[in-house]
Amino acid sequence: MNTTPRAVAMGITRGVYQGTSGGLRSTIIPNFFGRRHMGRLQGLQSSLTMAGTALGPLLIGLGHDYWDAYNPALRRLAILPGAVAVLVLCFLRKPVHPLDKAAGESQSIYAPRP
Repeated sequence: MNTTPRAVAMGITRGVYQGTSGGLRSTIIPNFFGRRHMGRLQGLQSSLTMAGTALGPLLIGLGHDYWDAYNPALRRLAILPGAVAVLVLCFLRKPVHPLDKAAGESQSIYAPRP
């Protein structure tokens, strides 16, 4: 960070992410997939996060060795989240809440529960 406004903007963005991500994940997983699979899905999510944490510095280091700078590697790796998002959107299906499936209802998962 070479300017104070950029550093403040980065700090605010990171704070909002850290403050909301845990609560959102803990709410979204059971709402979409039910509590029965919550541990398995959070375990998979944690494993993928750890893999990214382990491989990211290695790939950036290899990129630095190849290009003698960090920016080319960082820019190429920045494409990865976008590519994953596109793949997810390609295979995304509207989930059926387990309570709706058990009751045979076809209403939206966002409808209020009785």
